Amino acid sequence: MKSKISVFLMVGLVVSLCFLTTLAQAEEQKAQLWFGREFVVKPPMAGQYEEAIKEIVARCAEHNYPYKWYAWENGCFHYFYFYPVKNYADIENIFKAWGKVKEKWGMEQYQPVRKRALDAIEYYKKFVIRSIPGLSYIPENPRLKEEEQNYAIWDIFYVPPSKGKEIEELGKKMCGLLKSKNYNGELHIITGDMGIDMPVYIGVLYGKDATDFWTQNQKMWELLGEEGGVLYRKWMSLLKKRDFKQFRYMPDLSYIPKEK
Repeated sequence: MKSKISVFLMVGLVVSLCFLTTLAQAEEQKAQLWFGREFVVKPPMAGQYEEAIKEIVARCAEHNYPYKWYAWENGCFHYFYFYPVKNYADIENIFKAWGKVKEKWGMEQYQPVRKRALDAIEYYKKFVIRSIPGLSYIPENPRLKEEEQNYAIWDIFYVPPSKGKEIEELGKKMCGLLKSKNYNGELHIITGDMGIDMPVYIGVLYGKDATDFWTQNQKMWELLGEEGGVLYRKWMSLLKKRDFKQFRYMPDLSYIPKEK
């Protein structure tokens, strides 16, 4: 999933379903659901793991696997795969389609590749996340094209369930301030549907690389000035805990089907 950050703008991932029900209903037509998989790989076997995944990508292309995924790595041998899906039934279809690829590939050829990948993995988990368009900011002419988004930050904010409404209001005000300042970067806010500690918000922001991202981040806060600082301090006062992750995009481990 190509995603985004920025101290307060980093708002966004996992909010409990209960206090997001109204928001989800209002934006159901626009929200994007993502099925995610995280694999923790043994450091000495990372090369072996990546070669196995590259082989899987090649076979998916050969046998017309219909579902795309974006691969990211966090610098600590945690590999994340994000599949855009329409609904929960679509997640089941992902695995059904993969079963067909294995049949065409042939189990004799598939099993050795599978073993190389599994031998390199410590553990893995699955989760589902959903975008929140009403709390996200996408300018008309974004600074970066999708193919330039090779570095991403997740700024993760855990909040008490009782503070959800206040957090949402602050998020909307920040988006309004970004728009009024004609900021040209994107801010994507997502929330957890399943498999993630809740309630929490994660703001996801992109850069070409780490240097580009942090340079842009500084420019953004200079642009927002004291107004942005006030919103940021209010936001921070509502938090229970904060976490932070950074990712690099892995194009060789990603899979984008050819358009028909």
